[in-house]
Amino acid sequence: MAELQPDQAVFLLNTLLPQLKREHKTTLRVIQAVPVDQGGYKPDPGSMSAVDLAWHLGAAEIFFMTGAVAGEFSAGAARPENVQDSAGVADWYRQNFARCFEEVRALTPEQLLKPLPFHGYTQTALEWLQFMLTHSIHHRGQLTVYLRPMGAMVPAMHG
Repeated sequence: MAELQPDQAVFLLNTLLPQLKREHKTTLRVIQAVPVDQGGYKPDPGSMSAVDLAWHLGAAEIFFMTGAVAGEFSAGAARPENVQDSAGVADWYRQNFARCFEEVRALTPEQLLKPLPFHGYTQTALEWLQFMLTHSIHHRGQLTVYLRPMGAMVPAMHG
């Protein structure tokens, strides 16, 4: 397969950005649907709690966007002490996503095409941003499975 060219990377980013924005809104609705008093819910003892899964979902997006912008991945953000429930996770996620989204929008072709190693894999920053999207959709699906047993409504996903 031919190497991605700079103009192609910019085109792909511009195609990806509207999808990231749409998926962010859906992810935010799912996080907000977790009842604040049921953040400890786990469908199985081996599962993450609802609030931990919500945090992982939001924090991972910020991690991948920050890494793409920085040109390297460093330790992810620790959950702030004041973020204890789904409302806190949603607020943190919304605020940080807006900032990171604008930073990603400004990436140069060289930044988009920079190879970034992470967990034994090396992909371009652009590929990691695409991975971020599928990772989020996967964990968002997990979190929606938690909602009904907690007595919460699953929000509309599309449409």
